[in-house]
Parts: sequence; C-alpha cells; structure tokens
Amino acid sequence: MKASDYAIGKFKYLKTLLFIHGRESYRRNSYATTYVFYKNILETAPIFYFGISSIFSGTMFYHSMLYTAYNVVFTAFPVIWYATMDLEYEKVDLMTKPDLYKYGIRNLHFNIKVFIKWIADAFWQSFLILMFAYFVVAHDTVNRKG
Repeated sequence: MKASDYAIGKFKYLKTLLFIHGRESYRRNSYATTYVFYKNILETAPIFYFGISSIFSGTMFYHSMLYTAYNVVFTAFPVIWYATMDLEYEKVDLMTKPDLYKYGIRNLHFNIKVFIKWIADAFWQSFLILMFAYFVVAHDTVNRKG
C-alpha cells in the first residue's frame, strides 16, 4: 500500500518538514493539550466551588448562554490563532541552531511538571473568578434598596 499523511516530491523538502514543522508541531500540540485541561478546569471549578458554598442548591453560577458559548466563542479564537500564526523562532534560526531542538528531545514543553503547573494555575484562577463574583454581588449598589 502506497499511502501516507505527507507526499514529498523531493527529499530536500524533508528537511523543512522535520526541522521546522515537526518541532513547531510538537510545541503547539504540547501547549494545546495543557490548554484544553486548563480552560475546562477554569470553566467548571468555579461551579464546584459555588456548589460547596451554596450547599449544592442547584443555583446557576453562569448564565446558560455564557455556559454554552464558552468553548465556541471564548476559547476557539485563541486556539485557532495559535495553531496558525504562532512561530517561536524564525525558520532560518530553526535550520541553523541545533540547540533549539533540545526542548523536544528532553520533553521540556510537555512533562509532568509543566502539566501540574497548568492545572494549579487553573484551580487558582478559577478560585479568583469565584471570589470576584462574590465581591461584585456583595458590593452591588445598583439593585440595593435602602
């Protein structure tokens, strides 16, 4: 069977495919994987925190439209931009500086330490979102009577 994901007309194109697109693919996929976990924790952890404080009463923390549009509207555009526009180094630098490939060989973009950092940031920032919401509700002067 003569099928492949890539069809290369000449071997000179293989160098670009491996050294530029391969490195960037690893880096982008590493960030995309951790970002997916981060954004989903950032969306759902405040709901869980609010459930604890409201004794799991079933009260909605987010407006239903905000909750359903979160993945489509608020998180799709950064991923699309990042996947298509981001390039860490110029292509000439990637072809001439072999030190830039140590990140992939040593798994410096995606390892347990990096993953735990992203998860910890997500839980901390989701807690800050909840505290901000509590602060806004507690200091609501527009709807307060008296």
